[in-house]
Amino acid sequence: MIDPPANKTRLHRTAAAKIIILMAGVMLLAPAMVVAGELPASAVDDGSVGISPSNEPNFFHLSVEPGASLVESAIVSNHTDSAMPLLVYAVDGSMSKQGAFLLAAQADPREQVGGWTSVGQTQITVPANSELKVPFVVTVPLGTPPGDYVGGLVIQSAPVAGTVSQSANGTAVRMDIVKRSGVRVYLTVAGTALTQLSPGDLSWQRSGDMISVYLPLRNTGNVTMHPTGTFTLKRPLGSTTEVRFEVPESILPGKNFTLVAQFRASPAVEIGDATVVVKSEAPTMTMTTTVVSITWWIVVGVLVVLLLLAAAVWRTIRFVKQARSAIAEVRGTQLISQPQTITGAIPVRIGGGRHAAAAWVGDDNSARQTEEKPGP
Repeated sequence: MIDPPANKTRLHRTAAAKIIILMAGVMLLAPAMVVAGELPASAVDDGSVGISPSNEPNFFHLSVEPGASLVESAIVSNHTDSAMPLLVYAVDGSMSKQGAFLLAAQADPREQVGGWTSVGQTQITVPANSELKVPFVVTVPLGTPPGDYVGGLVIQSAPVAGTVSQSANGTAVRMDIVKRSGVRVYLTVAGTALTQLSPGDLSWQRSGDMISVYLPLRNTGNVTMHPTGTFTLKRPLGSTTEVRFEVPESILPGKNFTLVAQFRASPAVEIGDATVVVKSEAPTMTMTTTVVSITWWIVVGVLVVLLLLAAAVWRTIRFVKQARSAIAEVRGTQLISQPQTITGAIPVRIGGGRHAAAAWVGDDNSARQTEEKPGP
């Protein structure tokens, strides 16, 4: 794992996209309560109401010094034939696990852009087929660290009562429709930027014929990052596979995201040296790993072959031992039944008493005889 060095530049402001969502509030008949969630990035306008910057095409891109304030305006549009009462409020921004931009729910804590933004009119009524300018003020607290911050300005309609239905346990449930439209606010607090991505452990996993490669990243700087990455696998026989990682829209400061790349592996055995290259506003990162993947039936086949070889070796050793034992037994039987030939001369006593004689019998069965002297 390589930790890239810090790269200091002037802070920049990031582009993004406007958001709109149709929220369903789950309401029990008594008491009535609307449940609103986070806003994902989707369309600019839902066809009935919309909100946009007064002096930018899509989003707010603001830059403020710590301790300073900035006055801006949003345009709220009503495309219907009836006057539209709306709530207007600011929220903090975040990102989903999939890397999508999110605006927090109305009830969520407001600690950054949402807490620094004051809307002059929190309840407005937009005439039919008209637009209304809504001013707001962003005040950045003194001592706020420099860097990129995100949030949004949201308009929310009054709940539209839905029909009553029965849940699985017999409880009466009514689904009320709440429309929320939001425009992103990208706020840069002036100062020195730190562009830095810190990678986690590079890993891979095989599932069927597909191999997935994972690289966790964390934005340890204070600037919104837009990484891209490639994965290259070089096999011993010379073939190469190169795929691109699925990348997020952006990685906000202090947030994590895992890059994922997939490729189709060889059916039986996949072996090679892998290289990952990640590029972003931070210095380029390069990491390497080794991929060795063998399918289960290959492993089972190798184990079976090894077991058969081991059995064959054991049988061979046993046969050799038995053969040697049999040969030794045959040799021992032959040695016992074979007549012995006496070589050399051995003494033989002939006669007895005082006039006994000694004779030597040699190889030619000749005998030599000597007379013993009589004893006392």
